[in-house]
Amino acid sequence: MSSKLSNRLKSILDEDRKVLSKNSERDLKKKLADIMSSYFSIDKRKVRINIVKTNYQSEYKLTADMPIKKSALDKEK
Repeated sequence: MSSKLSNRLKSILDEDRKVLSKNSERDLKKKLADIMSSYFSIDKRKVRINIVKTNYQSEYKLTADMPIKKSALDKEK
């Protein structure tokens, strides 16, 4: 039971810290994937983004995880 409550609390806190709405986040992921796919072969379904507050309350940090297919890197050489 405590695990269930802990997960629920984590979920609430995560939602509270969100900077973008779900639609805006989905749009940002699509646009980032479109831009990056012009340089690399990526699986757009596996794009993940994370936006968090830094130690300074008015600053945020964006990280993006986009697996690049190895064959795309081999072509660049």
